[in-house]
Amino acid sequence: MTTPSYGTSGPSGRTGFQPAAERPITTEQSLSNEIRRLNRTVQTLHEEKIYALLKELERSGLGVDSGDTAHEVQPTRNAPAPTALEEIRGKLQGLSDRIENVGRMGTNEEIKDLFALIDGIRDTIADCRSITLAASIPGELPPPAPRDFFGREEFIKKIVGLAENLVPIALVGAGGIGKTAIALTVLHHGRIKERFGGHRRFIRCDQFPASSANFLRQLSKIIGAGVENPEDLASLRSFLSCREMLIVLDNAESILDPQGTDARDIHKMVKELSQFNNICLCVTSRISNFPPNCKRLEIPTLPMEAACNIFYNIYGDGDRSEIIDDLLRRLDFHALSITLLATAASENMWSFDRLAQEWGEQRTQVLRTDYDESLAATIELSLTSPSFRKLGPNARDLLGMVAFFPRGIDEKNLDWLFPTIPSRKIIFDKFCALSLTYRSNGFVTMLAPVRDYLSPPDPKTSALLCTTKDHYFTRLSVDVDPGLPGFDESQWIKSEDENVEHLLDIFTSINMDALDVWDACYHFMEHLFWQKSRQTVLGSKIEGLPDDHPSKVKCLYELSRLFGSVGNHVERKRLLVHTLALGRKQGDDIWVARALQSLSVVNRILGLPREGIQQAEEAFGMFKRLREHGGTSNLFGEARPVVA
Repeated sequence: MTTPSYGTSGPSGRTGFQPAAERPITTEQSLSNEIRRLNRTVQTLHEEKIYALLKELERSGLGVDSGDTAHEVQPTRNAPAPTALEEIRGKLQGLSDRIENVGRMGTNEEIKDLFALIDGIRDTIADCRSITLAASIPGELPPPAPRDFFGREEFIKKIVGLAENLVPIALVGAGGIGKTAIALTVLHHGRIKERFGGHRRFIRCDQFPASSANFLRQLSKIIGAGVENPEDLASLRSFLSCREMLIVLDNAESILDPQGTDARDIHKMVKELSQFNNICLCVTSRISNFPPNCKRLEIPTLPMEAACNIFYNIYGDGDRSEIIDDLLRRLDFHALSITLLATAASENMWSFDRLAQEWGEQRTQVLRTDYDESLAATIELSLTSPSFRKLGPNARDLLGMVAFFPRGIDEKNLDWLFPTIPSRKIIFDKFCALSLTYRSNGFVTMLAPVRDYLSPPDPKTSALLCTTKDHYFTRLSVDVDPGLPGFDESQWIKSEDENVEHLLDIFTSINMDALDVWDACYHFMEHLFWQKSRQTVLGSKIEGLPDDHPSKVKCLYELSRLFGSVGNHVERKRLLVHTLALGRKQGDDIWVARALQSLSVVNRILGLPREGIQQAEEAFGMFKRLREHGGTSNLFGEARPVVA
């Protein structure tokens, strides 16, 4: 039978499907070529094994000098055992035995299975090669890759491709989003091992005090240059330039902070490292102060499936639950927060219901393990950085404002929200540069776990929040009507409605008697009616006010208009009937007349014209009397009898 050709790939050495027209060889030939190629690699590994043993003998003084004395040779205790290589040979022989039959009658799936096996053998060979070469290469190998790494496969593939082309890379994102895990996964990727072998280096920049001397010393040690106390990068250049190398600078914000010790000199050295044409430099950082030629990659949050895999892998219960799905959404799929949440639940043996209860009561306090790992420690690391401290005393409070409001802060509104804070635009730019915040649709906002940690614990005692509240209330206080000047200016509520609603929700809960808050609530609903028709979470609080509360009548009326604007006229009528009853009880003729006028319209819509006509006539009479006595009926317009 005719089958598509599964040929070898390009420079990466991976296999994949290619149309027969592009590679006109038979499947059997292609598979045979792969087997021969892999057999040659295994033979090379045997030779490398012998070479490594000779080097070990030389090191112990029992062998003959091989002539390669440029660098100190490491012990070969990690070199692959002959049994590992023989196992590979056995797998290859098994593949060879299957080639002829598959070539004649194999299905596409069977052929794919064979190439998948070949890929697996190639990865095993790459591991053996790395171990063998590491035995004779000075320096330190990177830490192991995360055992359980979920999601971001396409992202990893993109980074691997850049690294293979020696493109300098910057992985940027908030603390705990997964930068280090991604870097280690890339370092241990099969294609990276095949390309760089034992020359894969990982430097934890937060494990030594930031200074030029410490950085150079650590760099020399990790790459195996053998220079104890290098004075500058020049003393390492010959070593750095003699082989291809992948170097990861993890948590590089610790040394690249522009306000840190020797920041200018360190940045200059890191920039030079990024310019070697034989080195791929990969920087992971919370800040954006990395060499300009680095390819910037913003680390995304996890997809839902990967977030679930992380949680259940730690927690140990494979049964999916909507409770957990909801918690993961509320964590914005932040990798560290998910890990800490699952760990806390596992350590305390909490059920899903108990975990949700603890999260509702404690929030970020739950994100702490028995080994003192916590989200707080990760966030505080950014808040104690030299660059953040230089922003001045207002910076922490401003972060609290970003955290408090659900959408964050609209950058267009900085001037009227924070008029007394100097350099406010620069400060917000720095928040983003430090990965404490990010920009989304014109707003500066932050991930939910960070927001929970930084939001003011007691809103009424936050001076800046109370001042910001007053600025919002002032902006709301104008009357909104298409016939009045400045109507277009009220469109700001279209983007700020969630923030204002949250502000009112919090402060109406703090003090039910604060009339300025309820006045703002009334004006907020008025803005919504004209600019963004929708219902509001404030409805239950308005109806829950005592009937003698001075703001209840007008707030009920505006609430009824919102229900009408979304087509719920039954609910609108119910609220208007309540408004009318309270207005009559309080002797407030203006609100009685207005409620009657609106009821006449609602009853007409609901098919009750007789009721509507009676209410319209009563409203018309009341407006007329109010006008004759110098009332303010002109604010509402005169009612006219409704004709069915």
